[in-house]
Amino acid sequence: MPAVLICDTACKGAFAHRLMTYAAPSENEDSKSMQSQMLREGDLCELSKQVLLNLWVTCRLDSSAVTIEQTPTNQRPFSSAPATNNAENAKKYEQALLTGSELSDVIQNTFLLDAIKDIPLHRILEHVIASTDKPTLTHTFLPFIRCILSQQNPHYRLPTSPSNPAPQTATSLITCILRTLALSVGPEPQSHANWSQPTRGCGCSDCNAVDRFLHSPTERSEGFPMDNIRRHHLHSVFKDRSHASYSIETLRGCNPNVWKITKHRSREQARHEAWKQAFDDARREIRKLKRVGDLDKYLGSEEMVDAVAEVDAQRIERERERMGLGMQMGEETLLREQRAEVRALREANANVSPNAGQARGTKRRVGDDDAYIYEGAHGLGGAKRRRNEPVFIDLT
Repeated sequence: MPAVLICDTACKGAFAHRLMTYAAPSENEDSKSMQSQMLREGDLCELSKQVLLNLWVTCRLDSSAVTIEQTPTNQRPFSSAPATNNAENAKKYEQALLTGSELSDVIQNTFLLDAIKDIPLHRILEHVIASTDKPTLTHTFLPFIRCILSQQNPHYRLPTSPSNPAPQTATSLITCILRTLALSVGPEPQSHANWSQPTRGCGCSDCNAVDRFLHSPTERSEGFPMDNIRRHHLHSVFKDRSHASYSIETLRGCNPNVWKITKHRSREQARHEAWKQAFDDARREIRKLKRVGDLDKYLGSEEMVDAVAEVDAQRIERERERMGLGMQMGEETLLREQRAEVRALREANANVSPNAGQARGTKRRVGDDDAYIYEGAHGLGGAKRRRNEPVFIDLT
């Protein structure tokens, strides 16, 4: 059990779910085994409840290879894979994330066992959602909204009567996720609406011709056939100027040679294009959600529907406050205290002597105390491994 409690959330969720499966009544179970089945169900459910309680108190929703090791605090909040710009590692990180359906199963099992009592479960989720990264938003939380909209989770289903509102906990979760989506897009940055650039010439006829090109809002490239002396003058005036968003080259395949200048996107234009792409992607995700189910009814108000459609984080937050969906002071304090207790427990465990935490049946190798440990019959596999090497648990 201690080994499971320090594993990643994927391991905890799978372990608890498997225990729940074992505890479920079997179709082929006869009356003679009912008593043992009831005892088994109680024990397994209690064990599963402890795992789920630990999962939510630690507030981690990562889903990665099951390793028994402490996760560094400088890693991203939803995976044990470290933050990296490497494309291959980024792909592994995305593949390691908890899926929306897995998150829905963990939530359903938590409700079934009544594992969380002191603070509403959706408040813990909202606290985690507020600090999530873009891959987790895409691979975990947006698919989780799809699970809610398709009525897969019984705790967030729409009422049978069309006149009744959607569950407030579902509205709070969905709007919190969509607010985070809008925050990932951000406000629209300022951008030049055309290709016009500042003029830089000295006032001669050649410089005036180049300045007219730079001032043009539509022209992006222009060539000026001229001799070497005139080209040298334009080079001295326009080449290597600070904050210049153009490039200069000489085309020598003709007579006279051509002095060519080509405009490039400014930093403001590049930022605006990146924002526009993110904005369009977010609106596309929202349209996909609307095709899954009645998103507008879950949003709770026309103002919220409009704010989500415009991907406006500030409007979404204002409407959440008006609807009373924000975290209350007492809940925030309780959550902060729980997380402090977990940190203290982890620090205490980290200061325990290495021999104190050895599993029964584990012994040191003579003459090489620090390099290897041997897993005995009561260990985790009966094999030799390096002391700092991760241990993998097969839950299948």
